[in-house]
Amino acid sequence: MTELAQTALNFVRECLGWEDIELGREGDAHVYEYERWGQGRRPRQAMKFTDLNAVMAAVRGWCDAKDAVVAFGYYGYIPGEWEVRVFTPTSISPIVHSDLCYALLAACLEASRKLLVPA
Repeated sequence: MTELAQTALNFVRECLGWEDIELGREGDAHVYEYERWGQGRRPRQAMKFTDLNAVMAAVRGWCDAKDAVVAFGYYGYIPGEWEVRVFTPTSISPIVHSDLCYALLAACLEASRKLLVPA
């Protein structure tokens, strides 16, 4: 499992509250949430974690729910790297990474974990 896939799984579980989740088969860059359906289960929703639009929509939903702000930039002081900062009412969570999808998910995940720690 890639670092991005693991981060996406953690993000949907911890930030979005998805419960019955799994990754798509090899080559399918989706995380799926399932629901009970008859004797089995079926996909209820999915997030394609390599699609920046899908990641931004998920991050926007989490930010709206947590009163958080995301700022990101490609500064070039570390060539090929994106810096993402998530500002919540109690913390700042910066992440620097070459993959913007990873950086967005990881920064929100870190901020979410900080929100759970009593001040």
